[in-house]
Amino acid sequence: MLDPHISWIRLSHTYCNEPEQLAELKSHKLELEHYYETYYASKAAPTDSDGDAPGTSRLPMKLDFTSCYMEMDIRDQNELSESFQLVPEHWGKCEPVVWWGARKVQFPNLSCLARDILTIPGIPFISDFPLY
Repeated sequence: MLDPHISWIRLSHTYCNEPEQLAELKSHKLELEHYYETYYASKAAPTDSDGDAPGTSRLPMKLDFTSCYMEMDIRDQNELSESFQLVPEHWGKCEPVVWWGARKVQFPNLSCLARDILTIPGIPFISDFPLY
C-alpha cells in the first residue's frame, strides 16, 4: 500500500470482485493505519542541532498576516489517508524510496514509515541463482 506504483485505489479495484481478498486487504489497511497512528503519526518535527525547529532563527518574531487564510495546519492532516488518495506513479519512472524521500515535506511522518518498510532487504528469488 505504500508503493507509489500501486496505491490503495488500484489495489481495492483489483480485488473488487473477490470479496474475501478485498476484506483481507481492508483488514491489512486497518492494521497499517493503527501501526502508523501508534508509531509514526505523533512524531515531533525534526530540530536542528541547536534545538530550534528547522528554518527558524533567533531573530525577533515576525507577524504572519496570511496565517488566518491557511486551510489546515499540516499537523492536523492524516498523512496516511491523504496518501491513499494519490494517483499511482508510472512504473518505469519511479523509484519508491526516492519518491518517498522527495515527499518528506508533504508526508513527514509517513515518509519515515515508508522508508523503514521499503528499505528492508529482500531475499533474492531462487531463479536468480545459477543451477549447476
